[in-house]
Parts: sequence; structure tokens; C-alpha cells
Amino acid sequence: MPVLSYQRKWSEFEATNSEYVLILEEIQFNIDNVKRHNKPKSVPAPAVALPGRAFRQAEAKGPVLVISPFNFPMNLALVPFAAAIACGNPAVLRPSSSTPHCAAYMQTLITRCLDPTLYRCIRCSHSVADSLLAKSWGHIFFTGSVNVGRHIARLAAETLTPVTLELGGQSPTIVTDTANIATAAQRVALGKAFNAGQVCVAPNHAIVCASVYDEFVSKLKAAFTSFYGKDAQASPHFGRIVSDREWRRLNTLVEAEREAGTTVTQFGSPCLDDRFYPPTILEGCTLTGPCMQNELFGPVLPVFKVPNVQQALAFLESQPWCQADVNAKPLALYLFSTSKKEHRMFIRHTSSGGVTINDTMIHVFSAELPFGGVGTSGMGTYHHHASLDTFSHHKPVLQRHSPNTPVDTLLRQPPHKLAPVTFKHPSLATLSSSAVWTGLGVVAGIAVGAGLVLALT
Repeated sequence: MPVLSYQRKWSEFEATNSEYVLILEEIQFNIDNVKRHNKPKSVPAPAVALPGRAFRQAEAKGPVLVISPFNFPMNLALVPFAAAIACGNPAVLRPSSSTPHCAAYMQTLITRCLDPTLYRCIRCSHSVADSLLAKSWGHIFFTGSVNVGRHIARLAAETLTPVTLELGGQSPTIVTDTANIATAAQRVALGKAFNAGQVCVAPNHAIVCASVYDEFVSKLKAAFTSFYGKDAQASPHFGRIVSDREWRRLNTLVEAEREAGTTVTQFGSPCLDDRFYPPTILEGCTLTGPCMQNELFGPVLPVFKVPNVQQALAFLESQPWCQADVNAKPLALYLFSTSKKEHRMFIRHTSSGGVTINDTMIHVFSAELPFGGVGTSGMGTYHHHASLDTFSHHKPVLQRHSPNTPVDTLLRQPPHKLAPVTFKHPSLATLSSSAVWTGLGVVAGIAVGAGLVLALT
């Protein structure tokens, strides 16, 4: 906790639960499950391989490079780093230069506790990081922005290194007229303000049905006030922006919206010296406005009004970035609705890295669910079993135990005496061992039954 507090003002609850608790939980899972993960996983062997067995064997991919961001400087570094180690890989961690105190702490920790010939934490410039990326790796794991993700993918392609890219995107929140509006407002406020909005799966903007729009905005304002007060700067539960540059970026966007006529509601006054940027609601902005060109990554929430739920779905499809790139898909989508029909509609007719219904971000904290993006929001997944799978190569093995069998001589070796039969019934050539044993069991059962009938008669 002290190093995180020193790095920047951060709610103790948020820092503890999003950093330490999750890191320790993932490490414990690796300890408890890696032995089972590394055991051979038997699968049915084809009939042509009998007698024999088929199985998948997990093996280490080779040296792993983990590149982590600033927003959760320890969690997003140590969770994949620990999983890579658990799978038997040497690993190098390159932490964000935007959080130097956390980076120094992790470097000291790794140097003291691990074999430096196998595991390293390297604090370096972007140019040195590029030289690392130019080398051949067993796997590269990156968390960060879409633009940097593209750059890493290009460099990794030169050495055909597999990559996991945990990126971002403009994660929408839809509030329909069947939603519990008070609950929706509170959970959107929590999701938007968590870590001062610096979360890759934070609600980026809200799309609200017209019949509940006014009620939602009113209760959203009440929720921010209830959680953080009228001036969130005085609240010990509200965090700070990571850097002056990020603070200025947010302030420039909001002021541009204000000049364009957008209604801006803020819960406190922006303060650069404290890197405080207040929870901010934008009403009346447009899809072409400054705040909707990229992921906001801060405590700023544009709220859009649509006539009905069908138009909410159409709104998602009409966003300029979706029309410009068919792969432009968000990392998360949030739906507030009590209608199962609406639940099915949005699950089936939208594409995103993950979905949470009637809450925000909570699917990320469900460690048994794989976490990752799709399209421009990323590729690959991790957490729990997905982490172990990511850093392992699942090698297929087929092991035979005998010399040639009649199947070899009749079906596989020239002259192919059973070729006409297998052409007419190609499934015969690919029968699995389980199907063969099932068939033999049926035949044996029939034979036993016939024998009993004959004996009784």
C-alpha cells in the first residue's frame, strides 16, 4: 500500500482490492493448479492408431516479455508475470515509466526474490523497449493503448512471436426503460469513478432511453454526490490522474465540449497541482465531438439520449469508428435492463471483449471468466486457467504401442484394399477409439444377451 499511495493519491479500498488482493489471489491459483495444468490431458485416439493413446501436453513457450501500463501498475504487471513463471518460462518485465516508484519497488522485489538469470525487471526508455521487442520471444504480453498495441504487433510479426494484446476501446453503457434506474445510476457512477476513470473497461459513455433519461441523469448526479460529496477533491475515496499530461488531455477535451455548447456538470473544480479531475457529466454532446474521438480514460461521462432500445442498438452500430473499421469493437459492454429479451438481443447482436448486465466492470473481477478483447480492443485472454493456457504450448502427442495391425495393412498401406469402402464411408478412417470401444461394448452386450437367451431356451 505505501508505494501505491506514494505514487499518487489513491483510495485505500481501491488500491488494496484492485492491486494486492487480486495479485495474491492469482498467484495462489497458480500454485494450486499448475501441477494439474501440466499433467497430460488424454483425448480419444483415432481407431487407426489403436492400440495407442492420444493426449495434450502443456509445455513452456520460452522467454516471455511482459509490458505493463500505469493505471494498475502492479496488478497488470505481476499477474501475467507470475503466470508466465508458473508455466515454466523465463520472464522479463518492463513496467510503465509513468509510475517510477512502483517500477522501482517491483524491480527490487524481483531482484531480491528470484533468480536474476531467469527473471528480470527492466526499467528502460521506449527506444530500449523497442530493441527488446525486436528480439525473438516465446510470447509477448502487452497491456496498454490501441496505438502502442499496433506498434508491438508489427515488431513481433518480424520474429513471428505470438502476442497477447490487452488494449481498450470506448466501452458503452446502455440503460433501457426496463432498468432499475437508481441501481443503474449508482453502478455507472462507481464504474466511472473507480481509479478516477483510468480503467480500460470503465464505462466510456452512456446511451439512455428517452423515457428514463432525465431520471437517470438526476440519479447519476445524486450518486456522485452521495459517494464523493459536492467536491470530490475532499473525498478520501476519489483518486487522482496519473500525470500532468493526462490531466491536461482531459481538461482540453472537456473545455472543447463546453465551448461547443455541451452541458458540463462537475463535482469539484479541476486542479492541476493536485492532479485532481472531478467526476464530470456531459449532456448534449455529439458523436463527432472532441470527447467521442478516442477512449476517454478519465472520470468524464458523455450521456446520450435515444428514443428506444432498438435505437440504442442502432446507435452502437452508427458510431463513426465502427463504420470506419469493422474490427473496432469495445473491450466491454454494459447493459442495464430487467428484460431477458433485451439481454439476449444485446448479447447476440453486439460484439465486445466482455459483457456485464446490470453492473459495470464486475466480469473482470470474476477470475474464472477469461478476460480479453476482440478486434481492436485486443487479442488473447488471461486470468486463472486462461493465464496458464496463454503461457503454455499445448503439444499434441499420439503414442502407439504395437507393430502393424490389420488396420495398417488393409486401410493405410498400398495397395489400399479397403479404399472403396472408406471413400463411400470416410468416417470409418477417422473413427475415434472411444467409438470403437463403444461399438465393441455394444457387440459384446448383444452376444452376452443372445447367449443368455439360448441358455434359457
